[in-house]
Amino acid sequence: MVIMSRKKTIGDEFTPNKICPVTGLRVLQKPEWTNVSFSKGCRVTLSVVGDNILLVQSVGYAVIDDVKGTVALIRRIVTEVFPGNRLYVQIDDFSNLRSTSVKGRKYYIEFMERRERLSGMIFYGTSLLLKVSIKLAKKLHVASFDVEIVKDYPDAIRLAQKLLGGGRAVSHPADVFNGDGPHHEAIANSEWCVQDRNFSLKFEILRGNVLHGVTTGRLESEHIAPSLKLQENITKTIFSPDRPYAYILGVDKSEGISQKARKLYHDAIMALYKNYPFQIFIFYGTKKLVQAGINLYKPFVPFKVRVVKDLSGALKLIVGEMSEAKVSREKLPEPDRLKRYVNEVLQSIDEINWESGSIGGNKERDPSHPFSPVFEAIDLVKWELDDLLERQQQTMEKLEDAYEELKSAQAQLVQSAKLASIGELASGVAHELNQPLMVIRGNTQLIQRNLRKNNLDNNDLMEQLEPILRNTKRMMNIINHLRTFSRQSQSDLKPVDLNETLDDAFLMMGEQLRLRNIEVKKQFTPDLPKVDADANQLEQVFLNLITNARDAILQRSEVRGRLEIITRMGEADNQQSSIINHQSQNFVEILIRDNGGGIPSENMEKIFDPFFTTKEVGKGTGLGLSISYGIIKDHKGEIEVAETGPEGTTFRIKLWIVDFRVVD
Repeated sequence: MVIMSRKKTIGDEFTPNKICPVTGLRVLQKPEWTNVSFSKGCRVTLSVVGDNILLVQSVGYAVIDDVKGTVALIRRIVTEVFPGNRLYVQIDDFSNLRSTSVKGRKYYIEFMERRERLSGMIFYGTSLLLKVSIKLAKKLHVASFDVEIVKDYPDAIRLAQKLLGGGRAVSHPADVFNGDGPHHEAIANSEWCVQDRNFSLKFEILRGNVLHGVTTGRLESEHIAPSLKLQENITKTIFSPDRPYAYILGVDKSEGISQKARKLYHDAIMALYKNYPFQIFIFYGTKKLVQAGINLYKPFVPFKVRVVKDLSGALKLIVGEMSEAKVSREKLPEPDRLKRYVNEVLQSIDEINWESGSIGGNKERDPSHPFSPVFEAIDLVKWELDDLLERQQQTMEKLEDAYEELKSAQAQLVQSAKLASIGELASGVAHELNQPLMVIRGNTQLIQRNLRKNNLDNNDLMEQLEPILRNTKRMMNIINHLRTFSRQSQSDLKPVDLNETLDDAFLMMGEQLRLRNIEVKKQFTPDLPKVDADANQLEQVFLNLITNARDAILQRSEVRGRLEIITRMGEADNQQSSIINHQSQNFVEILIRDNGGGIPSENMEKIFDPFFTTKEVGKGTGLGLSISYGIIKDHKGEIEVAETGPEGTTFRIKLWIVDFRVVD
């Protein structure tokens, strides 16, 4: 919206080839006329409004160099734009001009006195000091043109038109957008528009006292504030408080209004009417349900509301009598007629198809029917219900999309954490591979030495090749397992041997634990029932817990590290777990116990939070326990801190065995 204001900057008020918001005259502004500086303290922008008005807007504090530069620019524009003997009016906007030096003020007055084709000089936005200076200049210097001081831009532009043509517009207004013929005497502005992806609202002024709006698309609650703000700005700019006006709104291309937006629009229109009262509010091109909503609100507003077929009908209504025709009261229907009317209402309700978006029946009802407002109210309720259901469906679809995006993000996060774990395990894996490589290297050298001495028979060769083959297989197992573990795959639940999965985890961790002098004690229950799980994901959980146990142990240098891994059938306790489902030994437990320094009590509630870590920067992502918690929950299991203290921590995991399922 382009509106002149004392608070606006120069660049905000006009851009090239725009429209004056007050008169509808075209505005010419070139880049070389915009924000021109002749010193560090002042800028000036010049614009030409219509054919005969020069607007000069200054910002800052003007010294003599600024004034001389501005005068030279004015001369050039006047020669270029107002050729021959064409008269013009100059408007000076001092809203953002702090002051002018004495020399600059004197130079400007002398220049203006010599302007031969100047019909008038109008100032607005003047400070008290500048206002006094202008009035003194009028007294001391007899000018051949009118000099006036007004409040703001709208007053200045209207006065300029009067000075030029006795109140008549001297340039043709901009073309109208309604396309309904030139007889409407319209003023339009490309800035008088609210545009969104599925909604637009455009305004124009018709016949000088009619605000005409045209809306397309669906009006939502977020459109109300900008639409009414634009309408308020146009109203207070164009119409004076003592000048009555009418409001016409075309809704023939509207696709409806939501329930929430309807209430907000009503409140906004009431607020607008309170500050800028209009004589009448006319709708045209209304659809059936929109008209029903309008009729419901009509008794509760202090202004006249009418609905007509088209814009021409609205303009005729404004020209003609605007007083409401008196409606004769009908006599109370006889009992039989009343009964028939009630039955018609009940039949209308019965015809509603609540499972579709249609009202039901699609009958054209007689507007003179005594229960016509009831029919309209029923239609409106059904329409609003359909609207709510449609919104609910859209919300559900958005939630489903968000859920799919969340699942994808979680999968990527798990994979990232897995790769981070592999990075942390890289040195340990190197040690795991280094040991069999040393065996292979030693046996190969021994074979090579015996071959040189011809001291090697087949039995010796087979005996020395066996460790090479065994350790080669071990390396292949480690590499293949590392490749499988790092691969991103969809969760695949199937019977899993927990003891075997834990051994796979130690395949990558065992050597680095040994190098750090951490004793590992495995207490695996043989023939442990299998669990429904994704082995790859469970191994990631075990690696996270073993890595955390290792780091906790290394912080206690005074004792030898000890890590204990226990697998066993579940044991019900007094505070029965939700996983037990009133049966005992239908789940298995994995206990991972270390003799580190324990978890501080203040951290207990945060250990499973994403990105929470007590490790140094660069030594932990804070995702290990959080992702482990998510994986176990996805397996319908439980993970918890069974005990912790100065002597160490025990994590407990509970998982269902294959023959049992969770009962919600």
